[in-house]
Amino acid sequence: MVPLLVLPYLMKVLGAEKFGYIGFSLSVAQYLMLLVDFGFNLSATKRIALAKDDQEDLNRIFSATVYAKMVLLLVSFLLLLGLSMVPEFAVYRSTMLMMFLMVVGQAGLFVFLFQGIGQIKWVSIFNAAAKVAVLPLTFWLVKSPDDVLWAAFLQGMVAIVAMLVSWYMIARKGWGRLVRVPFANIKNELSESFPLFLSTAATSVYTACFVLILGYFVSPEEVGQYSAVDRIMRALCYMALIPVLQVFYPHIASL
Repeated sequence: MVPLLVLPYLMKVLGAEKFGYIGFSLSVAQYLMLLVDFGFNLSATKRIALAKDDQEDLNRIFSATVYAKMVLLLVSFLLLLGLSMVPEFAVYRSTMLMMFLMVVGQAGLFVFLFQGIGQIKWVSIFNAAAKVAVLPLTFWLVKSPDDVLWAAFLQGMVAIVAMLVSWYMIARKGWGRLVRVPFANIKNELSESFPLFLSTAATSVYTACFVLILGYFVSPEEVGQYSAVDRIMRALCYMALIPVLQVFYPHIASL
């Protein structure tokens, strides 16, 4: 529901060209979030679920997965820097760096832990609360095309706020704690998740690739026009699917 409030406003205030900066940078962030997730939401979730009655074992799995995600976060940042050096993408450099906050937030949200211990509803609550909290700031700070960096920053801050709240919940409930683990454990988590990552990437890569291709060949204004239509269509499709999803995932109502 929140995207349907924010997106039309950003399209109108920023204009096609500057909204193209947002649309392109968001597509890049989606690819990098796919990298930092790396299939852990399937592989690590299973391992956490099996170990949830053994806190020490759970902490080891949790820690190894978190450290693996931090390695992938560093890799994703290096990839972002490399992409920003491409001459055709230089115009998007500042917004890409701002929206990298989304990747940081995704890396630190630890969805795999919440899923493994059967508390996934909290992830939906954190995300919904963060979006609602940032919404008034968008209307307050983004007033013209010159505020495109504010718009990018606030999009990224949604993920950061959700991440920080999730950390507080994990620490308060004692659901997981970082401990020292051998590098072999980290390598094992990456190895276990790699086939799942390839599978997820193969089915998800097409959702953002068109914007990247457009960003290379056409102007930001044309990218913005495509992104505007694409984002609204996806938001409307998601809203139409909510009644169906609620049958299987009741917590989806909080999104």
